[in-house]
Amino acid sequence: MYDTIVVGAGISGLMTALRISEKGYKTLILEKTKELSAPHHGAEAMSCKEFGTLDIIKDSIVRKFNRMENISPNRTPITFYGGKHIVVKRPKLEKCLLEEVLSNNVDIKFSESFKGIKNSRILTGKNDYEANIVVGADGAVSTVRRFLGIKKPEKIIKCFQYHLIPPEDYDLETHREILSNEFCKGLCVWITPTEESVWLGLGTLEGNPKEKMHSFEVTKDFIEKSKILSNKFGFIPYGYSESFVSDNVTLVGDAAGCVNPISGGGLRRAAHSAELASKYIIETLETSSNCLKNYQIEWESIYKKDFDRKIELKDRYMRLFDSQINSGFEQIISNEIDVGSTEEIMKIILQLENQKRER
Repeated sequence: MYDTIVVGAGISGLMTALRISEKGYKTLILEKTKELSAPHHGAEAMSCKEFGTLDIIKDSIVRKFNRMENISPNRTPITFYGGKHIVVKRPKLEKCLLEEVLSNNVDIKFSESFKGIKNSRILTGKNDYEANIVVGADGAVSTVRRFLGIKKPEKIIKCFQYHLIPPEDYDLETHREILSNEFCKGLCVWITPTEESVWLGLGTLEGNPKEKMHSFEVTKDFIEKSKILSNKFGFIPYGYSESFVSDNVTLVGDAAGCVNPISGGGLRRAAHSAELASKYIIETLETSSNCLKNYQIEWESIYKKDFDRKIELKDRYMRLFDSQINSGFEQIISNEIDVGSTEEIMKIILQLENQKRER
């Protein structure tokens, strides 16, 4: 009998298990893959402001930068300095978290997939387990969420990434994002530098992301000039789940849709959702009174207003044609408009389009 079973050994699952086990509660992690970071999880850029109190990720930082570049569909670049940023190598972070988790005597079972709950027993197809609380940390297409009948996030972004050795003259000191509603509607193309390599990714709500990457001239040219090391498919939620909690089961990270709607970044928010959830899981275990709903209440008090605003902005931006995005980039440059983020660029382009309609 376990106090808590966590389904999924990604960032949010490991962090949740770590915090609960630190209080001495018996915890089990179920991971459907045969090893950690399978498939390979790549790297993620994040601001030092977002990094905040996540001291555990310090050993996972592979690059620091403060220069970013947004690129239009016709390759017009806007360079800006948005404060200090870092690139975190997710497999290194997961390994660090796993070491911490195992030192707290957490059990972990690889190659075991969550199949459901029957008569208070968690089924995997291989074994049955008992637990007071179950945590769904199994990603954007969460099996736990589907089993509970909780409505999934509004949309799911399909992603494809290449891990590449870029051309010798490529600038590894800049994180780049290419905006195109024709090829990457719902997200962008990202080029995230690590030590001597990059992760080139494309996320889209429409069509096959790999096919789009090879048909988009900007990414096609970059791939042809680079050496491919590996690749992976993945999913990112767009919008948060209507509910994070059902009885003694709760969702964290991507399973709950705790992902920045503009950038698709989920590492910091995954970790924070795990911190919030584990706080109320521990309170529930200590008091024998179900406090899990307070997790969603606190999350919404912190994030809901900002998430709703970002989703409303992104929804309006996704209605633009690439020709309008190109025009917006050119006007920002010609009018010397200061920008400090992708979100600001989206806002300005929408404002410029509104001004055109009003004339």
